[in-house]
Parts: sequence; structure tokens; C-alpha cells
Amino acid sequence: MAQSGTATFANPDDYGAAIGAASLKLIVTGRGDFNARLSWLKLDHLLLLHGRENLPRIGFFSFAPKQAVVSFPTNTGSHLTYGGFGLRFGDLVFHSRGERGHQRTNGESRWGLISLSHEGLAACTKALTGTKIVSPP
Repeated sequence: MAQSGTATFANPDDYGAAIGAASLKLIVTGRGDFNARLSWLKLDHLLLLHGRENLPRIGFFSFAPKQAVVSFPTNTGSHLTYGGFGLRFGDLVFHSRGERGHQRTNGESRWGLISLSHEGLAACTKALTGTKIVSPP
């Protein structure tokens, strides 16, 4: 059954806990009142997330090894840094199975995340591109 929704947050811990695709701890590095908005769509074997945050932060995350996870900035004004690389609109990060890491933002940011089974990722990419794309080990 499909589920969707949107929620707003003033507490970074509540926001991090609501991102069900990962174990996440946020440290806000900017001054001011934290505000975030999380939108989601859950289908049987697929989770789509879109996050918006108003302050710079560092996020420490851990993904479940059973899921393939792809993350990406969703607008040209987002300043996301992952693994020392600045991400731009149009870039995708294919996360490793069970990956742990951190992501930094330098201001207001918008990001997206797709989580699905490894088999689902291979099947979807085969259907869309004619080539199976598999999750990194």
C-alpha cells in the first residue's frame, strides 16, 4: 500500500529520526532556529525522500545493508559535500551496502534519497536503461 506525507521539524534529532532509510545524527553548525521539511513516498519496496533544511549541518549516517541507497542534491542552490566531494545538481551518489559516512552542508540545502532492495535496483535499471546497475559492495 502506498503511503505519502510531509512533516516539518524544529528539532534536528526528531528530523534525523524521521528519515527511516538510515540511522542519522545531525549536528547543526549554523546559527539560528533550525527548520526542516521532510516529504516521503513509500511503496511496497521503494522509499523516496525529499528533505529541505535551512541551516548548515553535518550528518553522520549508517545505511542498512539490505537496501540500495542513492542520494542526490535536488536544486542548484544546495551545497552538499559527501566524502570530500562537492555535489552539484544532477550528481548521484550510489552508497555501498551498509555504508557509514557523513555529509556536510554549507547553508540551506535540498536533497533526495531513493531506497530499494538491491534486486529492485537491478531490475529497475535494466528496465529503464537496458543495463543492470548493481549496488556497490
